[in-house]
Amino acid sequence: MIRNIALVSLSTLALTACISTPDDHIATLPEINYNTLDVIPVDVSRIEIDTQTQPGAQAWDISNSVTTSPDTAMRRYLQQRYKANGQNGVLKFNLEKAEITSQSVPNKNKILSFISLANVTDYTMTIVVNIDSAYHSGQPDYNTSTRFVRKTRMPVDVTLAYREARLQKTLEEMVRDIDDAMITTLSNKFNLISHNNIPKKNIAVHTELPKHEGELDIFIDEVKGNASKIKQSVKNNVFGDTTSVVPTDYNH
Repeated sequence: MIRNIALVSLSTLALTACISTPDDHIATLPEINYNTLDVIPVDVSRIEIDTQTQPGAQAWDISNSVTTSPDTAMRRYLQQRYKANGQNGVLKFNLEKAEITSQSVPNKNKILSFISLANVTDYTMTIVVNIDSAYHSGQPDYNTSTRFVRKTRMPVDVTLAYREARLQKTLEEMVRDIDDAMITTLSNKFNLISHNNIPKKNIAVHTELPKHEGELDIFIDEVKGNASKIKQSVKNNVFGDTTSVVPTDYNH
């Protein structure tokens, strides 16, 4: 009797946990901004920033599902990092692509490969920046296009909180690498940045990863905790409270 009641209770608990949303475990991440980034003077009279990107516009792009999209992070970076400080010339940044794609990778185990929850997920961030310099006195017009790609593999069944933090940290690391490459290009190829104005430190990465805990781990912990409560509740309902107090007679 007790076993049947406990099994029914545990089954109900398991069903409730399975249909609960993983949003319960999401911690809000601060958006990526570069408000405190050191400004680099550029030897042009005007800087233009144009974007052809629209997060989530393509079916395969999931960048609108993260706290800060690659498009937003790059625009903030470009606006804060470079300031016109010359007499003539125009520098144009054209953000052609800034997206995140994902692909499920089947588990190497043949049996587990048929179970979607056992698959890992590969995320690919792609950012393409076109740079054009024109109308600069004494220098020819120059243009270049650079493609940056970074991939990260997400472990099996991680929480959404971990997924979001991992992707945001990857994006910060990517912008840090882009910054280094663009400064080198604008200094060595375009001759628009003085070597004396190149920052000595790389852009800091601020996002910290939460505990690597999967939804399955959380579910198991919840089941264990509630199973203990259910067992005690069933025991009390069937046998009653077995706790008793034996009075002590101090007169004998």
